[in-house]
Amino acid sequence: MEIIPCQAEVELAYSQRNTIARVDAMVSNKQCDVVNGTFEIVASVRDDEGELTRHTFPESFSLESSQGLAFTRDYPIGENVTLSSVRTRRVECECLVDKTD
Repeated sequence: MEIIPCQAEVELAYSQRNTIARVDAMVSNKQCDVVNGTFEIVASVRDDEGELTRHTFPESFSLESSQGLAFTRDYPIGENVTLSSVRTRRVECECLVDKTD
């Protein structure tokens, strides 16, 4: 097997549920079928005084088809805050390629 870098795409939808940020994610890669990778979910919240705080949550994924991977996660964001945004950063992936050619 050979490992080559690739570009994964992560699509997000999110909502606030009291002290939780519920995130629906879809990870996909069109370069190869077998993929391993990591990324971070960053949830930005504002408190009652308007101060912005970011919460970072590490994630990893493995794909074994071009179908992609959908998942839903709940992330703690604290009390008395309003969820401003959720985004990804540091998306990294590697294709595992069979070198039998």
